[in-house]
Amino acid sequence: MPAVIHKLKKPLQTADAPITEVKIREPNGEDYLELGDPYIVARLEDGTFFPAEDKGVLRQYVGRLVDLDPNLMGQMSLADAMAIRDIVLGFFSDARSTSETPST
Repeated sequence: MPAVIHKLKKPLQTADAPITEVKIREPNGEDYLELGDPYIVARLEDGTFFPAEDKGVLRQYVGRLVDLDPNLMGQMSLADAMAIRDIVLGFFSDARSTSETPST
């Protein structure tokens, strides 16, 4: 999957000019081998297991994949942060669906 351009709902203010969009690149093999999966397996009281986001790993992926000065993340709107989270996690769900497709 190529990089994704996300148009910000709320531009980020810098000394030079407002930033209106950010580029998010797909994780590569090195990223994955260094950071691992952005999910952990959690367990409910009844013993049921389910995938849960690993916020620390997800934050590291965002830092690596989003072409943005990390100091500007604090200016980002909640809607934009949630959209970027969804894009990053989408890379993983897309990769899983591709890797789980049986070959013929």
